[in-house]
Amino acid sequence: MNWGERLHKAKAFISNGLFHAALDELRNLEHTSEDQNNENKGEFYDEQGKLSIYLTDYKRSVGLFLSAISCAHSKDAWVKYHVHLAVAYRRLSEFDTSYRYLNQLLEFKDEISAQTRGLLYLNLSAVQGIHGFYDQSMISAHKSLEFFSLVKDSEGYIADLYNNLGLAYLENGDFEQAEEYLNRAFTISGDQHMDIISEMGRMNLLRGRIHEGIHNAEVALRLVWSRIINYDKEEIARLCHLLAQISMRFHEVDLAIRLNEKAQLFFGQLGMWRQWQDIDSEVTEWMELSASCTDTSDGTDLNGISLQEIRLFLTILDAINSQELIDKKISTLLDVRVHYVKLLADQLGLSNTEKDRLILAARLADYGLTALEHELVLNPDRSVQAYEQYKKHPWLSVSMAQTIQLDQCVIDIIIDHHELLDGSGFPQGKQANDINFLAKVLSVVDAYTQGVTIHQKTHDECLHQLASQCGMRYDETVVERFFELFQT
Repeated sequence: MNWGERLHKAKAFISNGLFHAALDELRNLEHTSEDQNNENKGEFYDEQGKLSIYLTDYKRSVGLFLSAISCAHSKDAWVKYHVHLAVAYRRLSEFDTSYRYLNQLLEFKDEISAQTRGLLYLNLSAVQGIHGFYDQSMISAHKSLEFFSLVKDSEGYIADLYNNLGLAYLENGDFEQAEEYLNRAFTISGDQHMDIISEMGRMNLLRGRIHEGIHNAEVALRLVWSRIINYDKEEIARLCHLLAQISMRFHEVDLAIRLNEKAQLFFGQLGMWRQWQDIDSEVTEWMELSASCTDTSDGTDLNGISLQEIRLFLTILDAINSQELIDKKISTLLDVRVHYVKLLADQLGLSNTEKDRLILAARLADYGLTALEHELVLNPDRSVQAYEQYKKHPWLSVSMAQTIQLDQCVIDIIIDHHELLDGSGFPQGKQANDINFLAKVLSVVDAYTQGVTIHQKTHDECLHQLASQCGMRYDETVVERFFELFQT
């Protein structure tokens, strides 16, 4: 396989969400990249930069896009790499820097392809919306749509643009146009964009369509467990805001304030201070009402969604956040583990219910680690005593999970996820058929993701370890299906 074919293979891995396999492939190409022409080198650095964004290493992506820019073989490539650089700065919450780059690139709009112009205006529209320049955001979005209409396979971009337009019109108070574009975005993307559904709910509430807004919230809340895989903070923030407004409609002031505070937390982490400030003003107003309002609808069914369900969502969100606070490595592990669990669930042909349970278990299986010492969590093998303490965390996870009313099927996965076929696992030393099948699936993914995140092993090293223990510690069918993911 020549250099170009291997780069193509890495790109295929990235497009299929197999990020650590792509990382291995690109690392193997790195030592020969200097022998390539500028076109190949630019593409190589650009792919590495995009992969770093997927792996949330935004600072590294900035350096890689700068390297791609230095190798750009054409004006079109040079502009495209700069757009990607602006995206990296946006992910770093450096919105002013991102906006400045994109504005400067407009000087070259007549020298680049329709697709690159579409990308430029798409990202400009997004940053203008973040800054609150809604009229400008709409102009940029319409220009982007014009250019993408000339490009094949641009449907994904168009859904984002319709969403941008819907949000901009909504913030400007033009509900008719907002509804038109949000509906278009939803038609294209369906349940791929939870934030579209949340904003449709907010729009319906603002228009006095209470039942429609509650229905949107119900759809988003059902979707959140299958989409917790991505755990997109902006999506979760917008859903929290919608649920807060619904709770407030039913005089659940304290619940509404807690949800809005959670939305503020996520918007603050993203550096989206305009959105943070809007919610802060809302929270201040609601706090003044809290003294005079009494909760009157505890557990009431709101046409398909219950206040109890909203409270449970908030409680589980708190549990997820508490795990992230243990250590950056643990936070990364959770994200990566859930990501590969979803891919393997699809490969195994699991039902949506099984997949949702598995995803939730993967996100909360280490909840018990929050009750252990930080050093013990990161280095359980430091002593026999430390490892014995560490082995208790599935029981702790179950005990804590029961307080948030998790389904028993999810709890069964959590308690068994460290059990191994040969009986050498913990906490009960179960063997073979005694182990919950979905826990066997999580066990395989956990072994892989522990390797690539906590232990910094390569993708190939982790696959080799799984292969050597297949049938002895890990379920043979599950391992075979996991390996099939990487057969591009």
